[in-house]
Amino acid sequence: MPVLDASFLIDLQRGSAGAVRILESLHREGESLFVPAQAAIEFASGLPDPQGGLHRLSAAFTVLDLDREHMVEAAELGRKTKATGRLPGWADTSIAAAARLKGTYVITANAKPFRALRVDHWDYRNDAEPTVYPE
Repeated sequence: MPVLDASFLIDLQRGSAGAVRILESLHREGESLFVPAQAAIEFASGLPDPQGGLHRLSAAFTVLDLDREHMVEAAELGRKTKATGRLPGWADTSIAAAARLKGTYVITANAKPFRALRVDHWDYRNDAEPTVYPE
């Protein structure tokens, strides 16, 4: 039940062999795949038809709404990370919060923000498996 980052969705859209292979593997394993609202927005913003793109995302994955629980989790995560001077930005913080709420990891092509947030993630281009942080 991983959370998909916009970078992974963009790679899928472009037909990246690595991203397609990962997606096929997750489907074979019967994994539920989540797309946080922020990742959906980022992905759709690069499409000529954002509405159609969001419709396709919703048909293929579980798109997570931004609800109060998510906002509180993102705010707490951001507050803690901001205190260390390493806050990567609120968009990635929101995506990371979705993964924490679902008890899973983020699949991404850009691990840097998730390392800064110390949120479990899988840089699928460079790592064989997810990076998991101790509780």
